[in-house]
Amino acid sequence: MKSEIETNYVRRGGPERLVVAMYPPDKRLEGKSMAEVSRILGVDPADAAMNLLAETDCPFVSHVINEEDAKKFMRWGLTMIGSDGSSLAVEGPLSIGLAAPAQLRDFPARVGLLREGTRRHHPQEAVRKMTSSLLNGWASRTVVS
Repeated sequence: MKSEIETNYVRRGGPERLVVAMYPPDKRLEGKSMAEVSRILGVDPADAAMNLLAETDCPFVSHVINEEDAKKFMRWGLTMIGSDGSSLAVEGPLSIGLAAPAQLRDFPARVGLLREGTRRHHPQEAVRKMTSSLLNGWASRTVVS
């Protein structure tokens, strides 16, 4: 298992690119990269991941794309914007944990990248990429315009 975690770190750009989203047993680790967690725990990053996962389910936020690449993607007309992040409430029991970037900034940030990365500076194009382009071919769905 350790070698698979190490391979995953390499594939995702290193342990500094994976951030602990929620960890109830030790809240001070939430928002820390796995590189930081490994320093705090005094073990290598793969052992740190195994230690966290041995205690409880531990969701991570993975920062695997840089802004320059995102701008290049936004130039392509078939790019769409989506998220696999889960929703969190603003307060109460469903607000526990850290929101994935998509929940708080990715959609507005992608609108900004769309403006920078394309020749067309229309907010309508950003809305299309976040709504109807996801439903391409679903005739029964409503298109937001």
